[in-house]
Amino acid sequence: MEKNSSKSKTEEENQREIEKDIKNSSEKFFQDSVTELDSLFKTCLDSFFVIAFFAESKIGQMIFETLNSRGKPLEVQDLLKNYIIRKTDDRDLDDIIKSWDDIINNVGENHIAKFLLAFYQANKRKSSNADLFHNYRNFATNPPEILKLLEDLRKASIHFKKIICPESRNQRISKELTAALSDLNTIDSTSFHPLLLLLFMNESKPAHIEKVAKNCLVILLRNKTIMGDKADDLMNMSLDLCTKVRDKNPTESYSEIKNKFETMFAKHSDNSFISKLIEKQFKGKDATARILLTKIYLNLGQLPPPEYQLEHIIPQAVAKRLTERSPKGVTEWIEYLNSYKLDKDNMIYRIGNFTLLDRDAQLDAGTKFIDEKIKVFKKSPLKQIDEITENDFTEQGFEDRCERLSKHVAKALVVKF
Repeated sequence: MEKNSSKSKTEEENQREIEKDIKNSSEKFFQDSVTELDSLFKTCLDSFFVIAFFAESKIGQMIFETLNSRGKPLEVQDLLKNYIIRKTDDRDLDDIIKSWDDIINNVGENHIAKFLLAFYQANKRKSSNADLFHNYRNFATNPPEILKLLEDLRKASIHFKKIICPESRNQRISKELTAALSDLNTIDSTSFHPLLLLLFMNESKPAHIEKVAKNCLVILLRNKTIMGDKADDLMNMSLDLCTKVRDKNPTESYSEIKNKFETMFAKHSDNSFISKLIEKQFKGKDATARILLTKIYLNLGQLPPPEYQLEHIIPQAVAKRLTERSPKGVTEWIEYLNSYKLDKDNMIYRIGNFTLLDRDAQLDAGTKFIDEKIKVFKKSPLKQIDEITENDFTEQGFEDRCERLSKHVAKALVVKF
């Protein structure tokens, strides 16, 4: 009997222990869940805010203009849109929203701030992004001025789309202008956006806009990319021209632009340009080297198709550390460069190491050594600028090739009106 009683007691104790463990586990789980929910709630409070809009007044719009999130200013496009709504009649609201949507559809969300800056600078004067909303607010102060501004922005956005998306459908611009604007978009060309936009808005002759765009590219490549002129110098040049041509007829405007570009071009001699280009390194996703080679071909009467891309003759893989898995061609290149004590890091990204190849030829060339690559180059329909030989990749031969190509570029990058 005692034995059975003892056994029963043990079972009861075990059961109580189990119940206790379950209770503790449940309480801990519940407490952890509450803690996580509390943390999530606090995060939401810190990260989001509520904007109250009042239908009968425009207090909501005034709040929106001044509200910050952790000290970060609202974007100029948000401020301007709400300023326009707040300062105009409610009966115009539907038309305002439609016009604003047209602007966004034309230039895109990613380019709206860039467009607003270019438009203001084309019509007024230089402005920083920080001051842009304040300047727009002074630009148009009463409802008629504000509605006119909105309509002018809508019309200008159609032209700005031609500048930033020249290859999109229904643009009605020449192939030459499309090519020039496309090249400008591969480098930082914002300095010339106000001038180009103003020419489109003033309905300048298409042939004049085309020549200005081509010469914008020349100045950007020569003066900024190669010679290292400050972006502010080019921006000031662009804005000075905007001031001079804003109220002049197209013929007078074109003459002013021509004179200014020729003066800027003459700032650096060919010899100083060639010296800089010989040593210039084009690394990463820099599209400049491809544009420079394309300009050489155009100057020599050849037009490389768009699918022709930049080919590094000494493969970029050579710049990486040699491993057991490195392709045979990379191993050969490294052994060759080391044997002649050539500085691969000083050669790979300079103009003498570049040519243009179509995609299939690039795949064929791969990381092959120079003798095998030369066979691929000779098969290319695009005639090489000058025949690439193994001698071009000796120490002196490489420097000579850099100089030859740089001289070709200097002849190709010339301001022409």
